[in-house]
Amino acid sequence: MNENIAEPRLTPLQVEKTVFPRRAFGYDRKAVDAFRRDVGKEMERLVQRVRQLEQSERELLSEVGRFRELETALKEAVLLGQRAADETRAAAHSEADAVLSEARALARQLQQDAELQVQQIRQEVARLHAEREGLVAGLRAMLEGFAARLETFMPATAAVSVPVQEVEDGTVAASDAPREP
Repeated sequence: MNENIAEPRLTPLQVEKTVFPRRAFGYDRKAVDAFRRDVGKEMERLVQRVRQLEQSERELLSEVGRFRELETALKEAVLLGQRAADETRAAAHSEADAVLSEARALARQLQQDAELQVQQIRQEVARLHAEREGLVAGLRAMLEGFAARLETFMPATAAVSVPVQEVEDGTVAASDAPREP
């Protein structure tokens, strides 16, 4: 409050003690005195009430100040919490991105390694096929050479020819049945 109402310019005691000059045919003195007493009591009651209200106002203003401080602290706490949540979210996204990038790089490397192994296995299979064909041809030539030597040692009528055949799995086997000359 800007103006202190608790200290009136006219006090209840002044109202009760004020003496008015006498005049002829004036007011009834007892009625005026009673009225002054009533006005003084009412003023006293109002002054007390104003003092109570001023005290309540001071207490309420103090409480409002505490609430404003609390509001400020709560706003700061909410902002800090929001910042922490944002930072945590950003860190989680960064970490997830890093993990995802690492997983993709690992997947690419594993795929490259697998493709290299497939290529190496194909080369090894091709080499083994070529080696097998060379061995089959060598065995065939050797068997035919043995058969030719056998013919030179055996008379022409008793000559036995050893047929060479390739079996289903690609191996070479000598046939048990004698070949006709």
